[in-house]
Amino acid sequence: AQTFEISVANDYNESTRQLKVDANVTAVSDYDGELYLTACLVEDSIVGWQIIPGGVDREYVFRNVFRGTLNGADGEAFGFSHYDESDMVNFSYSTYLDEAYNTDECYLYVYVYDKSQNGKILQTAVKKIR
Repeated sequence: AQTFEISVANDYNESTRQLKVDANVTAVSDYDGELYLTACLVEDSIVGWQIIPGGVDREYVFRNVFRGTLNGADGEAFGFSHYDESDMVNFSYSTYLDEAYNTDECYLYVYVYDKSQNGKILQTAVKKIR
């Protein structure tokens, strides 16, 4: 059963390439655990050279290339161990995107996981930045 909902809102400024992200996590039911939220930036449909059997494909399409996180490899701890139904936690992040990234193909992958359950992912959300 679903235990959390994630809503992601973002604001991308094309001229400065600044990305601001707000992620709201709401408990759908009571829950006990050591929760973390990780926000990742991914770029899709990158065309480039790839070695393949028999040569090189110069038009290879790389899918869902990890570009980094907005809050570190382990994410950010919620800071609580018990959550009542309807409890909400908000996370806000800001970063600048590399000039090489095609922002038309960039996505945020945001997920909540429970460190006390060996990193079990409880809920995910995907949001295109533009």
